[in-house]
Amino acid sequence: MNLPSKYLLGVFIILTGLGCSTNIKSTAAPTPNVQENPKVFCGISFFSIGYGIDVQGLKAVDNWVKSKGDSLQSVKQAWGREGEVDLCLSSHQAEPRTKVWIQELRTLLADFKNCRISGENACRSRK
Repeated sequence: MNLPSKYLLGVFIILTGLGCSTNIKSTAAPTPNVQENPKVFCGISFFSIGYGIDVQGLKAVDNWVKSKGDSLQSVKQAWGREGEVDLCLSSHQAEPRTKVWIQELRTLLADFKNCRISGENACRSRK
């Protein structure tokens, strides 16, 4: 086989491969209300006015996050000398689900002091 024939054969094989299409269809059902990348949807700030944070409130939120399993992630950002911390919650779940979670958190933290629930803005880096 001479050199031009090898090139023609190679080009033919490549073009044939590109022209083939597969008819494989995904059998996985689409998951509704799920985002591809986790998004921070809520920030909880535990602050102190001279006597430390409400540790029981922080523990209650930690337990609540654990109860949600893998669908919810939390990151703690310490920022003060008396234990102040921001808790940033993120999830792959879409907004309707996260709104329910925010309402659950508001109910959970209603009796605790020195904590504030806000949007993702609480999860900014502190300078």
